[in-house]
Amino acid sequence: MKSTEKQNHFFDNYFKQHVKDEIPDYKITNYKNIKNKKILVVGLGMGRDVAYLAKQNEVHGIDVSKEGLSIAREKGINVRIANVDGKKLPYPSNFFDIVICKDIFEHILNPLFLLLETRRVIKKNGYLVLNIPNHFFWWYRLRFLFGGNLLWNVIGQDHSKIYNEWDYMHIRFFTWKGLKKLIKEGDFKIKKTFWDFGTLAYYNNPEFAIPILVQKKNKSFFEKLIVKLLPGIWRIFNIIFPPVLRAKIVSLDPGFFCASFYLWCTPIKVSTDRTSGYN
Repeated sequence: MKSTEKQNHFFDNYFKQHVKDEIPDYKITNYKNIKNKKILVVGLGMGRDVAYLAKQNEVHGIDVSKEGLSIAREKGINVRIANVDGKKLPYPSNFFDIVICKDIFEHILNPLFLLLETRRVIKKNGYLVLNIPNHFFWWYRLRFLFGGNLLWNVIGQDHSKIYNEWDYMHIRFFTWKGLKKLIKEGDFKIKKTFWDFGTLAYYNNPEFAIPILVQKKNKSFFEKLIVKLLPGIWRIFNIIFPPVLRAKIVSLDPGFFCASFYLWCTPIKVSTDRTSGYN
């Protein structure tokens, strides 16, 4: 099976197993209620993190998975099936208030082209929500030191069970320095960062992890225990070690402390469409 076919098969099966999952990502709006905005999600999947926004906003999504898009459509999201790698986004210029690209750039050959395309379709006062996994934070550096590879392997997420080194779905890997350079080349600047230790920045933050476990059928004893105890532990942890303090520490070296880079980026004024020269 080709790498792209294996990736699509993986996601289609995942979507079938998690049809009813709703895990709203409130970082997209910085925990604020928004209305009447035009929002685009590149790499929509089944839209479980943005479905809450479709109730009061016009949400569009693009993906290669028919299975995921069919589920997202039922959530009130306007969907299109298309490959975005090196392709123009099928939307007008200066059309969206918010564009969301979470966990997409590591899957494509030409991240800069896509970034420039998001720059084209975003309104001048809009912003881009960007999340990219960091395969070079401290845990991975230890793994490399002892002969480990780049396949994503953290608590609750082990890609080595599904992929080999030669057919892995992540084909681009970003350091913090490299990502900042890409953002600048794509005519954006960083407006806001969401820092936390390790996978708490996004993937294993209880805000996301707890709903996933609650919705899971046939939980193990350990998973039931986590669902029962984790909310209280998380509240106590945030009192003792508040998010603001954690963010300040991580900001000293995000590439070392943080397992993913979750950012808001705003467009820089440019005079020409830089994607016009691409095939």
